Amino acid sequence: MTNYDKDFYDWLQQQVTLLKERRFDVLDVDHLVMELESIARTEKRYLEHHLQLLLSYLLVWRFCAAKRTKQLELYIEEQRFIINKFLNDNPSFEHHINQVIHEVYPLAVIKAELDTEMFKRDFPMQCAWSIKTITHGSIHVL
Repeated sequence: MTNYDKDFYDWLQQQVTLLKERRFDVLDVDHLVMELESIARTEKRYLEHHLQLLLSYLLVWRFCAAKRTKQLELYIEEQRFIINKFLNDNPSFEHHINQVIHEVYPLAVIKAELDTEMFKRDFPMQCAWSIKTITHGSIHVL
């Protein structure tokens, strides 16, 4: 049996084989649990990253008319597509989405500051948009 620390890919393939063969008694359970937890964190970070980008673009769109370009509109559309696909593929995240928005909003404000040269005080301190507005709303009525 390959050692987890020596050849991760081979170890992973062996674990898959053992699972398919239902040989649970020889699985490397401790490392499997660690890897599954890591995957869960990675999925959450993926959502956080794309929500932060989308929120920053929406802030720029709403509060900096000079930056309202077709390119920004397409960035918003792109991030909405990515987030909606992610949520469709991972519906359990919808139960946590408001918390994730709350966590990433301060970073979105920082990015909006960088993109506009505006100041933090020029943006709302908390996200005022619903998830529906964030992911599906018309940008022309923000």
